[in-house]
Formats: sequence, C-alpha cells, structure tokens
Amino acid sequence: WIRAGSFTQALALCKTAPKHGAADERALAYRQAACLEALGRLKEADEAYKKAEPGERDQAAWGRAVLGQARCAAAAGD
Repeated sequence: WIRAGSFTQALALCKTAPKHGAADERALAYRQAACLEALGRLKEADEAYKKAEPGERDQAAWGRAVLGQARCAAAAGD
C-alpha cells in the first residue's frame, strides 16, 4: 500500500500487523513513520522514526530513521 500511495490504508495495516520481537517493531515503526510523514502528520512521524531507530549495529536502519526525522524537522520548519 505504501508504494501505491495509499498511506491511510498502509498505516492501518501497520498498526494491526503482528510483531515478533524488537526488529519487527522497529520495521513497522519505520513504515508507520513514512505513512504519517506522507500524510503530513509530522510530529507523529518524528516520534515513530525515533521508535524505528535500532541499536548501534545497524547503521543503515539508523541512517534511514534519522533521515526521516530530519525530513520531518525540515518540513515543519524546525
């Protein structure tokens, strides 16, 4: 749904998806953040991107989460 631009539907699916551990929770938080950002709900998106930040071992996932936070801050004028 995200690729199709159906962010409201994708967000609803992310919220109800089963979570099996911290990695799943972070992955879903990232997808939720992307949907919220696309819907213009920047404060919520920023919070979700923070939840998506992994530990120090996964630098790529960390970079994606921090970049999302930066996009939200820029769009909000922070």
